[in-house]
Amino acid sequence: MFNRSKILLLSTLTLCIVAFAIGCDQPEDVITPNGKAYLTLSPERLPDNPTGTIYQLWVANDTDTLSLGKFGFNYMSRHFLSENGEIRADAGRFFLDESIENYNSIIVSVEPINDPLPNSPASILLLDLTSSPTIKLVFPQVNSLWDATVRYNLKSTSDGQDTTNDGSSIWFCSYKRDTTTITDTFSVTDWKLDSGLFIPADSTLIDTNVIGIDSIIQIDTIFVLGADESGSGLDTLDVTTVRYKTYLSIDTSGYYPTTLKMTFDTSSYTVIEDKFTQDDFQLPNLQEFGWKYRGWVVSDVIDTAAVGKMTLPGWLILEPILMNYTGGLLSTGIFYEITQQDEANPFVDNLYKNPPRVPLFPGEDFLMNLPAPMTTPPVLANSKGHVFISLEPEFYNETTNFPLLAFVGDLPVFLPGDTTVNGYSRTGTQQYTLTGYMYSNDDYRGFPSILVTVENF
Repeated sequence: MFNRSKILLLSTLTLCIVAFAIGCDQPEDVITPNGKAYLTLSPERLPDNPTGTIYQLWVANDTDTLSLGKFGFNYMSRHFLSENGEIRADAGRFFLDESIENYNSIIVSVEPINDPLPNSPASILLLDLTSSPTIKLVFPQVNSLWDATVRYNLKSTSDGQDTTNDGSSIWFCSYKRDTTTITDTFSVTDWKLDSGLFIPADSTLIDTNVIGIDSIIQIDTIFVLGADESGSGLDTLDVTTVRYKTYLSIDTSGYYPTTLKMTFDTSSYTVIEDKFTQDDFQLPNLQEFGWKYRGWVVSDVIDTAAVGKMTLPGWLILEPILMNYTGGLLSTGIFYEITQQDEANPFVDNLYKNPPRVPLFPGEDFLMNLPAPMTTPPVLANSKGHVFISLEPEFYNETTNFPLLAFVGDLPVFLPGDTTVNGYSRTGTQQYTLTGYMYSNDDYRGFPSILVTVENF
């Protein structure tokens, strides 16, 4: 379980910075604090709280948080629910038995039903300052998410084949192919000793007059995700390394250093190299607020009996963004930093190489160990579905996504070309950009937000 005190501290610091930035816009009138208050919530795009979770309303200051109550929500009916799922008698109205002036922020969090830390927020979903002219709770660091770019490709790598399973993978990075000429060193064909440079006898580098070779070893020096032009599969290049000591021939007036000259057996040839890169995606780490990222693909070629279906966000209009969402769902994995590998790659082909040859970024080859009844890799390209990244509470580990969708994109249609995979162009695997849907001022789609009305009395 993550440290909630860190989350609270970071949230408070963020809110204080915002308060400083907007302080000049606040009225100068000093309002006498009232004794009590009602807070009424008016949500937009707030999704149903998934099974096992509940929303919770908090007020917070620099040192403490106070819960005003837990609630569920039904997006279709717009009903606030009690913890046991009944329609809440007070709807979205919550009572604060002291002055709102005692607190500088309002927070809505996502909590596990069986909360091990009931006195502090778990995953902070929405927040704003109590001093804001219009209190509108929005997702923390939403502006940083706006600045991020996320791309994916469908290049399969861990099977050791050139193109056989392309279109059955999702990697959150850009991909391109490069052709490179490599000179490979195979072995030592000849070596000889040479004594040619006189050095004065007062040198301290005096030793004996023999030379010996300690060892000759083979090491793998180049890691290539790709194949040579014959299409024979992934290639590794070996170089011969000679370890030796040089001993010096000596007499009373001086000595000659003895050196080793070597001739190597080399050969140059062309390799096709698969390169996976990220051009400064800038996806922020949200772990301090209690969130993780999780990649997903939903497609009509994935068996819903194997993995279940997608959980929809709280959007009024799904089309055309999510026109095809009824297929099966597979996860590419959980991650916090998009510049690093995700937590696991359970579906990659680990028979070819151990560890498997995969990009050093989040993603998955869907080739092996697929959930029953799936027996063959799904050909995701040219299918009906979507690639998306959800934000998930730290404690949330389900076979379906949490309904907070940050980035969404369609699965591509490969165009016909000279080099094909399953009848379609291999170049179609290269890169596709996901669209961000984290804005909070759209009537139809985006992140949730909540307007808060405060009634002092």
